[in-house]
Amino acid sequence: CMWIETLPNAMQSKILSFLTIEHLRFHKSDLCLLATNILKQPNLEFWVMKSAKNLLNTVRGDGLWPVHLDTDDEFNALPQWLKDGNVNDHAILPWLPLSPQSVSRITSEKVSRAMDEVFELQEEEMIDQVMDDSLRNEDGHLEPVSLSSELEPSIRARALKLKEELLSFGEHGDAIRASHFADEIRNLCGLAHTMSVLGIIEPWKADNATALHILNNLVSENESCDYERLSQVMCSFLLPSLLVLNEPASRLLMSNTLKYAKLHQSAAADAIFLPLILRNEGMNIHICDVLSRIVRECMHSVQLSSLCQKLLTEESLSKVVVCQPCHRKDFISDCLVWTEPLIVLFQNMLNQNVYLTEDTVDSLVSSLRNVAERFSKSLKFVNFIIFLVGRYGSLLKVHKVTLLNMAENTDTFISSSLISKLNH
Repeated sequence: CMWIETLPNAMQSKILSFLTIEHLRFHKSDLCLLATNILKQPNLEFWVMKSAKNLLNTVRGDGLWPVHLDTDDEFNALPQWLKDGNVNDHAILPWLPLSPQSVSRITSEKVSRAMDEVFELQEEEMIDQVMDDSLRNEDGHLEPVSLSSELEPSIRARALKLKEELLSFGEHGDAIRASHFADEIRNLCGLAHTMSVLGIIEPWKADNATALHILNNLVSENESCDYERLSQVMCSFLLPSLLVLNEPASRLLMSNTLKYAKLHQSAAADAIFLPLILRNEGMNIHICDVLSRIVRECMHSVQLSSLCQKLLTEESLSKVVVCQPCHRKDFISDCLVWTEPLIVLFQNMLNQNVYLTEDTVDSLVSSLRNVAERFSKSLKFVNFIIFLVGRYGSLLKVHKVTLLNMAENTDTFISSSLISKLNH
């Protein structure tokens, strides 16, 4: 498990998929231990998590552990020629290190340990599901949770004082004051939950220049920060300005967004990229420009593949988004809101040599079919389908009839080219 974790996420997923296919060649308890240990890792990448769960479900058969796992199998059973002899006779086999009884006892303990860990993992997943369900309203949507109520009165009072101080900053608050302010936030975050502290201070209410100046003091380029803290800081300082972007982003906002997206890709993906894509009013062209630059300059094709998988196959997308509860309530949708800028962004993402699986392509075609009527006169929509056919033609063969129906219902000057390409 330790060596697998050092590999890239795509390689981890391939190894786990191979083990799933060839699981009969390995010991059940070894595979269960490997899968459960991987699933316990924090901030697990989507593809790795899916492959590990698939391995665990495959080894468990129908999803239920048998009452007893047979330990006398080909991996642990003694060869027949040893069973026929007296293995305790040192005159015959003086080199034999273990008796059959010892082998059976050690293996039984190993299997029992694997079963205990799996049951513990299942119990944790059940608790998480119950907690998640308890946070949903009658319509099934997530209710925002007030994190500020968790703070101690003294910490809350200090945070409110910082909020007042922030609002008193000038348009371009001086550097020394911003540095002091960042130190105070860092101290408070060391005493309480970062999201709760920033939720009270509300740094997004300051002007952009001040907020970004504080951010640069709060997170230095050489500082090694954990994913959780980084994502919470980004969603409090950078995301709010981008969510309400109705004009081209300023040079200051764009440069800082790209800077932190390059330095901390995973945190930026969950705290900036996904929330903007899931904007409940739909993505506009200005937000599309920002995200397209992040795609081109900051993200690897493997990470883009994982993002596409999340966006197209995840049932509840809002669960993977990191943002303040107030922003989640006012701006974030639980599913994709298809607009022409979103179509352009997907094309820009897939244009970075992104690998798509069959289930991801199936989900993409299904989504396009659902919005085809709305975009029947959109050049960007038709051009996107032409791009998909050229890039992922082998995976789209099974969807030829669906794509033809969509193409025939479009009304653009390039529709005939799409129909010709599909019939080729």
